[in-house]
Amino acid sequence: MNAVNQTLHAHADYRAFLRSAYEAGAGKVSLAGWGKRLGMSKMAVKYLIDGQRHLADGRVDHVARAVGLSGPDARYFRALVGFGKAKTDGERGRWFQAMVAIREAPLRESLLGSAEMALVSHWSLPAILEMSYMRGFRADAAWIRPRLKFKLSHAQVASALATVTALGLLKGGARAGDRLSVPDGIRSHLYRRFAASLIEMAAGAVRDQDAADREVFNLTISVSEARFHVAKRRIEAFRHELHALLAGDEEAARVVQISMQMFTLAAGAEGDRCEA
Repeated sequence: MNAVNQTLHAHADYRAFLRSAYEAGAGKVSLAGWGKRLGMSKMAVKYLIDGQRHLADGRVDHVARAVGLSGPDARYFRALVGFGKAKTDGERGRWFQAMVAIREAPLRESLLGSAEMALVSHWSLPAILEMSYMRGFRADAAWIRPRLKFKLSHAQVASALATVTALGLLKGGARAGDRLSVPDGIRSHLYRRFAASLIEMAAGAVRDQDAADREVFNLTISVSEARFHVAKRRIEAFRHELHALLAGDEEAARVVQISMQMFTLAAGAEGDRCEA
């Protein structure tokens, strides 16, 4: 895989990829010259690589060839453009699956590893991974299934266990403790679906689990824009601190799902003014 191909797979935004491709050869060609190579004006290229405009559908293949992409890489670029331009989760999902299919083609490499994608495909995978740190854990669906608080079939548990085992992520596995990451744009698409499913599970836990097995906190409050962003930063800092605190145990007694949500219920319309 050459440098251009590696750079492509390191980006979740095709415009950031084009910027990096331009910057890699910035000493050799001007922005106007690069625009000519892409069949675009200097300003059109600037708007594109600055993330202010999207690439027209009819130019995608030409641009891919111009930056040296062909075969699976050109198809991956086309899917990445579609992913970046998608306006709904459904569209993003279809383009994402196209990217996955290309990644899985023979001899392809990508930063979109199967571990990262698998772990946010269903709640049972990270749950089983963490269960491997419980006392007396057995990598056996018959042992795991009755200990899960949310019902799954034996076949579903066996499938999830097989996936996590094959990835080497269980305690004692080849990749146990690995830090797994994906590019931000793709991560947000995956996590949006995953987070939505966990919120639905949380609703079930509030309804069905004893208070001793859960902790729920809700706060509805009006805040300034400045305080809103302070809250976001404090929540982010807290989740990192809590993760570091809880991850220190060598052996566990239970697996928990901790979710924190802060979202906007109402916001002022453009032109609104605060009054004393």
